[in-house]
Amino acid sequence: MAHFSWWPGGVTLVRRGERLRREEMAVVFLQQAQRSSQGFSPAAARMKASKTLGPVQLAQVTAPKGRDDAGSGYSDPKDAFVWAFVTSGAIISHRGSLEIPCEAGQLAVSHMPQVSGFELTPDFRSLSIRIASTALPLSPTEVEAMSTTTFLVEEGAPRLLGSMASYVMSLRTPLGPASEAAFAQSVIDLTRAFVDDVLDQRTEPSIERRLLLGRARDYIVRHAASPSTTPSVVAEQMAVSVRTLQKLFEREGSTVAAEILSARLARARALLERSAPEAVSIRAVAERSGFRSASAFSRAFAQHSGRSPRSWRDDAGSSAAVRDRSTS
Repeated sequence: MAHFSWWPGGVTLVRRGERLRREEMAVVFLQQAQRSSQGFSPAAARMKASKTLGPVQLAQVTAPKGRDDAGSGYSDPKDAFVWAFVTSGAIISHRGSLEIPCEAGQLAVSHMPQVSGFELTPDFRSLSIRIASTALPLSPTEVEAMSTTTFLVEEGAPRLLGSMASYVMSLRTPLGPASEAAFAQSVIDLTRAFVDDVLDQRTEPSIERRLLLGRARDYIVRHAASPSTTPSVVAEQMAVSVRTLQKLFEREGSTVAAEILSARLARARALLERSAPEAVSIRAVAERSGFRSASAFSRAFAQHSGRSPRSWRDDAGSSAAVRDRSTS
């Protein structure tokens, strides 16, 4: 049986057995890392690299170099679901007296608060996707079903998730805000769908509403710069009525129009902070942010920030100059 390793730097075809069993392995595990009241120690593993994209964090994790590896940089996932694609070595996760082994070529899913400890082989490496539990609402039954087994990563959703994560980790140039939001939502949607496939079930209506809300917000962020982006357009793209979409946002204490405005103002602030007045005028900022006129932009900006766009940019420029002098 073959599988691909997604560790950046090359794709390697290796062969592994059907299932890891401690008694069948002629390998040594490092001392077990145990959860304390503050979570896992920074020396529990070594974090080689990580990227945070909203509610999703990607992390390359290896075994620590020593028992007290002060430079490990490992951060406890806290209340997150961790999808660990093991690319080398093995890990045994502990949930009380239950042991869940996972070797290279397999995916382990864990709700980290339930993990009491873990053991790593010295050659352990993994690419992990950490998803905030608030962004991926799973029932206790679903968590139990997903976290007490492992999955092969040769095909289907696991392979797609691993490939996506590996590609984003390998990018030298950071994704833009809209692309980050789109990637994070794609990961959440795909993991949710994979859970449903594994359990052969339909997504609960409450979860469908949350996923729809995420897709709508993602669309708004990506298309807010267009003046033609309106609540009706967003609803049409989501294949629902404006009333349905509006009720969805109202449950979150917002409205579709307010979300669009918020996305446009966020884009405008970013343009004001990184552009010189002589290079980009207030009118140009308004146009690039989706406002139909400079006056409409200035009114909205002042109403939400308490100051004019010009004043905001002047202060941003002054702050940048102070930072430059302090680092020179």
